[in-house]
Amino acid sequence: MSNSVEWAQIFERYRHLSRDFQQKFQSIQSKLSPEKYGVGDSTVKGIRAELDQLDEIFQDFNSWIYISLLEDLSEARKNNAVGLLEVASKVKRAKHRMESKLQAKRLRIEVDIDRSIVVTTYITFFEQMLNLIFQNSLKYTPAGSTIQVTTTNKSDHIVLEISSPGPVVEVGEIQYLTTKGFRAAAATSSVIPGEGFGLYNCKRIADLLNIELAINSRSSSKYSFNGIEYCDFTVRLKIPYEIQ
Repeated sequence: MSNSVEWAQIFERYRHLSRDFQQKFQSIQSKLSPEKYGVGDSTVKGIRAELDQLDEIFQDFNSWIYISLLEDLSEARKNNAVGLLEVASKVKRAKHRMESKLQAKRLRIEVDIDRSIVVTTYITFFEQMLNLIFQNSLKYTPAGSTIQVTTTNKSDHIVLEISSPGPVVEVGEIQYLTTKGFRAAAATSSVIPGEGFGLYNCKRIADLLNIELAINSRSSSKYSFNGIEYCDFTVRLKIPYEIQ
């Protein structure tokens, strides 16, 4: 049996598992709604918090599954439907998933997005790419800082930018940030763990979605924080209104 056939069978089984999990998860959440038990019920709050953690664990695994599928782009496209996607709602969803971690680092996400923006793309892969970018920002942004998300409308595409402070990336390092396993010198010398897969996988997904991904680091305006040099860091996505 070929690898592609084996993967198709595995992915089909996983899709059923994922659907069943989501349906059961949403059913449990609805039964534990604050409207039913009251926002001050400590037991229900604790259970809902653990459910949120369980959902995060599952979504991380879900992300890994979809990224693994990128080894075969034809299989990736075949197993995912193209659909209409509201960019603002997906940013809101990604932000909600990170809420507890954002609070732990005292980080804010400021969003300035045209809520009417709708694009046609592979929805699940777009979600994975967005999650990876936000996770990268969460990991490298120093405590007490702000992550900014903006959009700009163009004639045949939109520009989505996610900006935040991060360890300095020098001009000569920019081109390697989406290379598998690469980390900038400042990030490597910091105590922040990483293996250099985040932006690499973002680029792979962006290529699948016909999205142009560009990275900018204002290394000329760097500053020091806790012994680490930081500067403003931006991931820029040029997203077509309709995937070709």
